Amino acid sequence: MVVQALVTEHGMSQRRACQASGIARSTLRYRPVARDDSGVISFIQAYMALNPRHGFGLLY
Repeated sequence: MVVQALVTEHGMSQRRACQASGIARSTLRYRPVARDDSGVISFIQAYMALNPRHGFGLLY
């Protein structure tokens, strides 16, 4: 990553390296959160088993 290279090789601070490269500091700390949609999926499958003629419009 560009910011890490600037910090380690040139001794810049993380804030200054992000500013120089045009990258937001929040992107360095971002960790994606895995969503658990299993409850929604099981509900949709159960509903469609009971009402097979209902399409996406009614379900939505």
